Amino acid sequence: MRWLALASLLSGCGSAAPAPASAPPAAGPSTGAGQTEAQAAPPPEAPAPCALPDPAAVLACDALPAPAPPGARAELEAAVAALDTRVGAGRRRAPEEPEAGRARLALAARTVLCAEGMEPVAGYHLGRALRDEGRLPEAASLFDAVVRLDPRTEVASFAAMLAVDARASSGRCPGALRDAAVEYASLLGCGTGAATDTCEALERAGCAAERAAAEALAREGDLAGGSRAFEQAAGRCPGDHGDEALYNAAVLAARAADRARADALLAELRRLYPQSPLGARGLDP
Repeated sequence: MRWLALASLLSGCGSAAPAPASAPPAAGPSTGAGQTEAQAAPPPEAPAPCALPDPAAVLACDALPAPAPPGARAELEAAVAALDTRVGAGRRRAPEEPEAGRARLALAARTVLCAEGMEPVAGYHLGRALRDEGRLPEAASLFDAVVRLDPRTEVASFAAMLAVDARASSGRCPGALRDAAVEYASLLGCGTGAATDTCEALERAGCAAERAAAEALAREGDLAGGSRAFEQAAGRCPGDHGDEALYNAAVLAARAADRARADALLAELRRLYPQSPLGARGLDP
């Protein structure tokens, strides 16, 4: 992210007044004994805003028609065999299936999952169907379950990539996306020569999410936190615009009135990236 873009996030951040404290809740009618009438029970705790839906809730097995459609497993296996044939013939992108065909495949996968429990191939195909419908959190939930069920399967590598893609496409929770990319890389054995293409893609996704998380902190006015996050991004992803990350970290530190740290970060940028034009710039946009 270029500094000019970051500067637009920071307009007005440096001197914002603290938010007023919220007013205390009004007391209920007195009962005459120094007590108030019983307050309403607190609402149930909401799920964490960045948590994926529970796969069981995504499947909603109770809503399946009864009796279950016959031949679900056979239909699913036939679709997988056709996909393998297309890939074996070098056709990376299969032609779009008719909508009715996609619906049958999704129903077959869902039926298998409800009858047998989480299973990699069925979970992957239902996740893809949900992704095609734009139901990104639900799709990511199933892809995540496939990866965790058995990271050694080939389909787990595809599921990991589609999980981070679904999270990224939602545009929410970059910190959760970063953590997921790191965890999937660990589960898949990245760094040991396993799933090389997938590992490289996960690393790129994690780096992009790292920067997005830093940008979010800056946008929220947490200048010191944003500076630390950009510095962390530069350390984890030195080859992915590391000079920009260090420069943004230095500027945010200066805006947070930590000039000594800002100067140290700028010196580090010049040491690590002597050819970067950002090293010659000052800390004031």
